[in-house]
Amino acid sequence: MNIGLVHHDAGVRASLRCHIADVVGARVLWEAGASEEALARNARQPVHLLLLEIPGAQADAVRTIRGLRAASATAVLLVTDDIAAHAAQVFDAIGCGAADVLELPRAATTLVTKLRSVAALLGLVHVPERRVGVPLVAIGASAGGPAALSTILHSLPAALAGAFVIVQHIDAGFAAGMADWLGQSAALEVRLARDGEAPAAGVALLAGVRDHHLVLDPRQRLRYQDEPSQLSDRPSIDELFDSIARHWQRPAIGVLLTGMGRDGARGLRALRDRGHHTIAQDAASSAIYGMPKAAVGLNAAVEVMPLEDIAGRIQQLLQPPQRNPQ
Repeated sequence: MNIGLVHHDAGVRASLRCHIADVVGARVLWEAGASEEALARNARQPVHLLLLEIPGAQADAVRTIRGLRAASATAVLLVTDDIAAHAAQVFDAIGCGAADVLELPRAATTLVTKLRSVAALLGLVHVPERRVGVPLVAIGASAGGPAALSTILHSLPAALAGAFVIVQHIDAGFAAGMADWLGQSAALEVRLARDGEAPAAGVALLAGVRDHHLVLDPRQRLRYQDEPSQLSDRPSIDELFDSIARHWQRPAIGVLLTGMGRDGARGLRALRDRGHHTIAQDAASSAIYGMPKAAVGLNAAVEVMPLEDIAGRIQQLLQPPQRNPQ
């Protein structure tokens, strides 16, 4: 997917260019500081997608979009620093044919997802896995985690279209007993994850091999591995979240619960950057507000909420979208 960047600020263009580099098959073909320049550049080198600043310099977005539609099949993704402040212009531009709008403070967390969506709409990629299949819910917890996990799992129904993978900081010798204890209060099946198995709907799999990290491999199977051996948190929540961000092509939800330290914060940010939904437990309901606080500091959480609301939010996110009656 060839992309054109239109923004008066070279620093903003550089930031967007870096994020675009994370998308396989996408490249910035040219840049422009204003809309009139972009129309001239696109006439010479047409792009699949134009990232267009709104409100723009020298030409309004509606006039630019009309010019593009008359001359080429270029799609438009609007870029603004404040959707609410420029709502009238944004809606006019979308009504004229813009595909979507990107708010700059959230560019890092939404641009990759929006580019993939536009590429699919343009028929440039085939992405069925992001739309079908079992969603994955990955949960990380440490101090205070067993009680928090019990609260969440106890509130979830058995007939749930989601697979669960859990990393709890606990000595592996106690992991099997913890899985049994959690299973007593949960409608879901709760057990230790087996090396090589795939996450399955209605099953919560808990990391349980001594001193090994639980990760997802490229075949979307769960594996226990020793590396990286230098990490003090074993199993590492970051390692699980990072592996899901790299390899899970379907929808995922990352949840980071109470705990000491920073494990999971970086991995939660990786999930958010890949377009997955992320949740951090709030300070008031956390036994120790360490890991969730670190995640909030990294802007890794889409939502920060009390423990008692997390199960309900997971259920909402796992429900398939309702189709409008024809």
